Amino acid sequence: MKESSAHEKIIDRLMRGSWQLAAHHGINPILVTAPGGQRRRGGWAGWCAGGDRGGFTLIEVMFAVILLGIGFIMVAAMFPVAIQQSRGSSEETAASIVARSAMVQLSQVARENTMPVGAMGMPTFSPPLWLATRGDAIDQSDPRYAWVALYARKDRSSTAQVYIFVLQARNHSQFNLNDIEPKVPVTGDAWPASIQPKLVHIVAQQGTPNDRIWVLDENDQPMPAAAPGAYILSRDTGRLMRLGRSISLADGLWELAAGNDLPPDAANIVPLPPDNNPRLAYMVGRGYDPDTPGRNLTSPPQFNGAAMDIAVFTGFVKVK
Repeated sequence: MKESSAHEKIIDRLMRGSWQLAAHHGINPILVTAPGGQRRRGGWAGWCAGGDRGGFTLIEVMFAVILLGIGFIMVAAMFPVAIQQSRGSSEETAASIVARSAMVQLSQVARENTMPVGAMGMPTFSPPLWLATRGDAIDQSDPRYAWVALYARKDRSSTAQVYIFVLQARNHSQFNLNDIEPKVPVTGDAWPASIQPKLVHIVAQQGTPNDRIWVLDENDQPMPAAAPGAYILSRDTGRLMRLGRSISLADGLWELAAGNDLPPDAANIVPLPPDNNPRLAYMVGRGYDPDTPGRNLTSPPQFNGAAMDIAVFTGFVKVK
């Protein structure tokens, strides 16, 4: 009788979570014997549930696996977006630092000979400005980044508006002297440096869902430097546009990136059909193949990689 009473006390403590005490008295917590001789499988969980089940059914396991799988898929889908956002944020931060440094350099070299009045106040590329700044174009603290500038200056104005293209090396690890030197052929005129803005012809067309634009070289052939993400700076108006996906590489036809739609008066910015006379613009886009030599070229340098443009900034400098 005393032994039965002690047994009941131990079971009572076991139900309150006293597993160590049960083991000390020689009771198996996996197979509990209740008062009166009834046995219940599953130990504490089985006794509390009041049943004699020893585990989960196949349907329960499959349902749990499905829920777990859905959770893993949702978590995995978040990683590419997070990585892309982190990369974009990092590039924007680096671009703003490079642009501030470029503004300091441009303020120091802004003179009548580097930023002369002309071109009716339209954005233009100045060879003297390029020669004065190309030595500082590659960021010394992080050679993965570089910059190049255009300017616009109206008559009798003592200030100039500058457009700073911030670039990132895409087809090699970092920029070097080969990127800021012109490409000299065996005969004929030299081709511009890899990071130098190229003059292009553009024709635009409003459409759905996105507006489209033809980007052509000076011979009205598809511009090989064009790539998704490249910026286009209209020489006529200073309007900045960005390329989206390619519609037809053979025709040089591109969609404008989201947020770059043409306004209702787009005919005053870029020509629309039937007025298909191309207008001039500047772009950087893709860089030359890094293996391209600097001299004695027998054919035009080839472009490859993604667009180097990551941002374009504008500001004003005083011309001394």
